[in-house]
Amino acid sequence: KEIRFDFAHDDDDDSTDVPSYRGRQPYVGRQKYITRPTTASRYDDNILEQRNFEDQVEEVLGWLKDEMERSQSFVHRSRQIHDAELANAKREMDKLKKAAKRIIKAVHKKGKDKAARSEATADSERRRRIKSQKTMASMIKSHSAQMEHLKKGLHRNSTYDTGSDSLAGLGLDLEDDSHAIRDETIQPNCSALRAILI
Repeated sequence: KEIRFDFAHDDDDDSTDVPSYRGRQPYVGRQKYITRPTTASRYDDNILEQRNFEDQVEEVLGWLKDEMERSQSFVHRSRQIHDAELANAKREMDKLKKAAKRIIKAVHKKGKDKAARSEATADSERRRRIKSQKTMASMIKSHSAQMEHLKKGLHRNSTYDTGSDSLAGLGLDLEDDSHAIRDETIQPNCSALRAILI
């Protein structure tokens, strides 16, 4: 390729003539500028990279902050739900305890009432037996007194011979009559005793 140079001279200027470059920039110079950036351009690139990195860091930090807040909110809600469930479970447990106490108390009271009724029944049965025994003893005593009275009456009657002979003449046996009287007296008393015992 041709490279052309054009030097212009100013006749009015007495200074040293300095050739001025006119035309396109040489290809080699342009290539050198592109492949080898200056220190200023490197500094600008570093600043840009640093800013991009800072932006990325801020973005990541913001995302982490949002996630932490979301996690804390979730933990707080979970804790509230857990506390509410614990409170409900505690209330249910208290209800169950109260119900169990009422049931135990009712069963204990029922057992006491049943025991009291059994004791009252047994006491009534004891009193009834004691009364029956007393009645029986009284009847036996009364019967013994009647028998003694009959024996005495029969003994007095047996001393009279005339009476005995007359009774024998009529065909009556005094001993048989005494047995008959004794049997008639004993039978009602035995019936009364049997009714009391039943």
